[in-house]
Amino acid sequence: MARELVIHGIYRHFKNLYYRVETVAKHSETEEDYVVYRKMYGDRGCWVREKQMFLSEVDREKYPDAPQQYRFEYLKLQSDRIYLRPWDDSDASRLLELSDHTETANFAGIKLPESEEECLNLIQTTFKNEKTWAIALKENGDVIGAVGLLQSRGASSMNAEPQISCWVGKMFRNQGFRTEAMKLVLY
Repeated sequence: MARELVIHGIYRHFKNLYYRVETVAKHSETEEDYVVYRKMYGDRGCWVREKQMFLSEVDREKYPDAPQQYRFEYLKLQSDRIYLRPWDDSDASRLLELSDHTETANFAGIKLPESEEECLNLIQTTFKNEKTWAIALKENGDVIGAVGLLQSRGASSMNAEPQISCWVGKMFRNQGFRTEAMKLVLY
């Protein structure tokens, strides 16, 4: 079965970096299809790669420990405006920016980190797991909040009901981002 390319979709590279497919362009002489895609980190620069190579499997001889089958895999947890991705240590400074409001701490039910080091510790000890994601804007990759599944406090694992926790920075509230993020996790 041929893999389809999703324009404006977010893809994870096998080296755990995220990219947004902008369009498909044709080579002017060979008419071969090329994928034009944008980094969702750093300088957010654009790249071009042959479509066939973009959709190809990871070279297992060269990268035997690659965590996924394909060079670029479509990220399923995305809507028209946001995508969910694992937290990374490089998100510490952004987490500090987003945490810079007392209302955020009350809203999220967490103690606010007061330094980039505390943010890094929070990411490494609490946010880095298979049930917690950074909420990022699809247009530019900026992290705007977090969403995750939690066990009820004080309940035994046998009868604990899962809970969902979601927060966004103050400037992103009342715009439907939390609702979108929770729908992505639940459905």
